[in-house]
Amino acid sequence: KEEAKKPRVTAAVNQLGPLVPKVPGRLKLVVVSTFEDFFMEREVLERNVFTPMRAHCTALGVCLEVVDPWVGLRPNQEKDFLGSNHMLRIFIQEIESADVVLLLFGNRIGTDVAGGSGC
Repeated sequence: KEEAKKPRVTAAVNQLGPLVPKVPGRLKLVVVSTFEDFFMEREVLERNVFTPMRAHCTALGVCLEVVDPWVGLRPNQEKDFLGSNHMLRIFIQEIESADVVLLLFGNRIGTDVAGGSGC
């Protein structure tokens, strides 16, 4: 039985228009994902995307700021981060002040903060 192909949604970069940073001279990119997924992908993004992107931005006189709240946390620290309303508010503020938000979707959809159980 052949699975139905899902239509791909694509947009050419030139169709998106110019990106004008909210703060002149700074391009802020926030990475959003679940905690347990994407450890290896984050490393690949840093090495193969963010590092060359920083060099390109620097050559243009722009500082690339990449914000990923999971970088530097150990697996046992996830619940401390998610259990802190203060930390969640800070993360929401980071998203609101971002020029670009990179969403990474995996096998999990997140955590029910109110109930404290993984979804």
